[in-house]
Amino acid sequence: MRWRWSPDRRAAARRPCCSPWRRARRLVGLGETAGVNELDPTLRVADQVRAELALYGHRRRRGDIAAALEPVGLEFDANVRVGDLHAADRLLLGVALAAIGRPAFLVVDDLHEDLTPAEHELAMARLRELTRGGTTIVAGSLDPALSSRADVVLELSPNGRPAGSVPTTHPEADHALV
Repeated sequence: MRWRWSPDRRAAARRPCCSPWRRARRLVGLGETAGVNELDPTLRVADQVRAELALYGHRRRRGDIAAALEPVGLEFDANVRVGDLHAADRLLLGVALAAIGRPAFLVVDDLHEDLTPAEHELAMARLRELTRGGTTIVAGSLDPALSSRADVVLELSPNGRPAGSVPTTHPEADHALV
């Protein structure tokens, strides 16, 4: 999935519309993940968004950048380089890009890294908003305070196997923030 950020629209246009790759991306969206799915810091936000839109066959239209960023509440100049974004904006940009295909599940890893407590709160609130739209969010974090805000907490043992699951109290949620 690392190549997905390539701004080469011709390569994206050659993808068949019903490929297993595209079906998989409609099922699971992956936010920025170090070493797996990284944003290109040299590209502008607009270029990143347009590249992702092209992968889904969207044609370039006025307002498409703002529409892609809106689900996570991002409003800033799309000509800013991704490398110049604050950590919270970069995290939410990765989430916005992963949400373009309207996946059933969206995975966000390292939610605890490089964010202030206020930015953690903002990120969790924006992720919660996405769950109200019908997307189940699976977020990885080492911060117990962040984990306590999830609908379900799955603790992993040192060998990576589930050590336990603790449901929290958010009965109004249609979809979970795990």
